[in-house]
Amino acid sequence: MFKYYFDSSKHKVAVLSLYGVIDRQKRIEILNLLRRIESLNFSALLLDIDSPGGTVTDSELIYKEILRLKESRLLYVVACYGTIAASGALYISMVADKIFSLPSTITGSVGVIMKSIDLSQLYRMIGFKIHTVKSGKYKDILSNNRSMTPHEKKLLNEMITDSFEQFMNIIQDSRGLKREQIEMIANGEIYSGKKAYSLQMVDSIGSRKTAEEAIQQVLEERTSFYEMNLPRKESRFAFLKQLIKKHDLGGELQGTPLWLYEG
Repeated sequence: MFKYYFDSSKHKVAVLSLYGVIDRQKRIEILNLLRRIESLNFSALLLDIDSPGGTVTDSELIYKEILRLKESRLLYVVACYGTIAASGALYISMVADKIFSLPSTITGSVGVIMKSIDLSQLYRMIGFKIHTVKSGKYKDILSNNRSMTPHEKKLLNEMITDSFEQFMNIIQDSRGLKREQIEMIANGEIYSGKKAYSLQMVDSIGSRKTAEEAIQQVLEERTSFYEMNLPRKESRFAFLKQLIKKHDLGGELQGTPLWLYEG
């Protein structure tokens, strides 16, 4: 970023990469970068997305902060999809003025999922008992030592429905689609970038380079692009860590509403 202060370009564009599962750690990283972007004089923001989504709350907070920055600094925002831009990542991209996707991008997966593990039968088999003292009958609603009651499932479904409605409203506001069109695609289905274009979920088929060229055409002046994410050396176990996080093999996301494609 040092060269930023000596760059004579009339327009400067911040490039924000959103890679991997969106969780608390990712959200903190992205929000810190957005604060950095706000402190500088950028004309546009390019969101480079390659993510299957993540938690509802973290995805929503990132979306809201980009929207706030866009409106307060009058930024032109463009999103480009890489290998995958699904669920919560797709939600975040709805803040963009224009969205580009590769024809082979995996996108879609519009919906909400919440999982919990019921180990009650296993506990009975091995004679393992958990004694619970609680202040209300629903306090242990996602406990793994008992099955959920039908009413508890109904309560959780109502919460999931609220998040789902929020997701569909954001798509409707961003893409200008009719409610019936959104309901047809908001069933958790994944689809290619090519199909997303036919469904009017993206504006154009193209790569990041295409997105950069589109920004330059809009700004109509000499433009420089600045990578905001610091390059990090990936460990040899980076892929394994992402796999564990994506499929929640560590149990960290159990009972958490997710905008996440798990394929």
